[in-house]
Amino acid sequence: MDRASIRPWLIGGSLFVAGLALGLVLGRNISSPGAQHSRVVGSQTSTSSAETVQARAAGTHDSESRTKIVLGNITTIPFQELYSVLSSRPPSELIALARQLGELPANRESSEKISTFFKAWAHFGPKAALDAAGTLKASTQRESALGAIIEGADTAAAASIAKSISALPADSFTPHTQRLLVGKAAEKWSQTDPAAAAAFIDTIPNSPGSFFGDVHTIAQNWAASDPASALAWAQRHDGSDAAPIHLAVSGAIGGWWQKDPRAAEEYVASHLNTLADRQLAATVASQIFNADPQRAMQWVSQLPDLEARRQADTIIAHQIGWTDPKGAAEWAAGLPDDVRSITLESAVSLWAQGNAAAASEWIGTLSGPTRDQATKAYSNVVANSDPANALNWATSISDPRMRDSSINGIVRKWMERDPAGASAWVQASTLSADQKQRLLATPPGG
Repeated sequence: MDRASIRPWLIGGSLFVAGLALGLVLGRNISSPGAQHSRVVGSQTSTSSAETVQARAAGTHDSESRTKIVLGNITTIPFQELYSVLSSRPPSELIALARQLGELPANRESSEKISTFFKAWAHFGPKAALDAAGTLKASTQRESALGAIIEGADTAAAASIAKSISALPADSFTPHTQRLLVGKAAEKWSQTDPAAAAAFIDTIPNSPGSFFGDVHTIAQNWAASDPASALAWAQRHDGSDAAPIHLAVSGAIGGWWQKDPRAAEEYVASHLNTLADRQLAATVASQIFNADPQRAMQWVSQLPDLEARRQADTIIAHQIGWTDPKGAAEWAAGLPDDVRSITLESAVSLWAQGNAAAASEWIGTLSGPTRDQATKAYSNVVANSDPANALNWATSISDPRMRDSSINGIVRKWMERDPAGASAWVQASTLSADQKQRLLATPPGG
């Protein structure tokens, strides 16, 4: 960058903030008889960031030196170098830096600078960093600072941080933001004392209409050491009106599975009474698959609930499909009739989105109900880019009800984007006169 474009700001007689287009570089300027390799920033002389950090780390001191902190591209400085510089500065100087950062415009670039600074500060002074974060003017700046403090602080400080954020004035953030920050701190707290973190999070009201992943993580960390207590807490939490989905139970089962896979699997397989229970079975199937794909398939095949098997098989098909879409489709095509349809359609849809030509070639080798199900899924995906081709595929479905349903759906969507094109295809098609009349009379999206 052209050094003439750097615009220095003098802060408190010892701080320069250079408005670089790429961010802030933090360094330390030592002006002493032995200082070398200096460069000019505006009208002031300073050493490079790397040199000043190394000098501080090596304990370089001079009774005549004039110590400054130069803010340049702070977001690009390695964390250890930044930590080394900041941890050597007196609290008053760090507070002055925080105050200056608070004067920056409330935008993404400023948030990144604030986050970088407060994350490093929190590593050695979480209490002081918290106090300074509360003085930032904009709520978005406070949010960035507090999020960085939570990330940078040791787990031993997480409990204090969670309590401090929850005690902030109501006008510091929106309730939703405050709850998210408290939850993030409680997640970290749960790494050392999950039971206490769980008890604390229960004292914090949920924001209306919001769901939080912190209960999942807390339950997961707790279950790694005490599955019974974690599951009991999770069930109470997920039984509230504020938690219509089993976030906490899912976390507890996940942590339990890490500790005792067989016991967790048996519990899930014997509790398949609700939609959330079946979703949980799919989650466990995914977790098993990551460790042992064949055992995951076997476990799912033995689930006593049909819908649970369908959901879990679909999850497995997707996991296979990310790296082997053909393999996923072939596996799904070989499933029993009662679970094959939804899993095969999902696998083919995923494949067609990535490689429609290969998927269509494979579908051409199929026959009977398997081909119909794969064709239905394929035509629905292709309809987004080539509705005429999709309809040609849909008309080849042998099952009359499935064929008519697919054709109707594709035509209606096409009518929304291109009524003339859709109408022309219908009129030129080999469909019956009655079906043509129904399709042409149906309003787009109807």
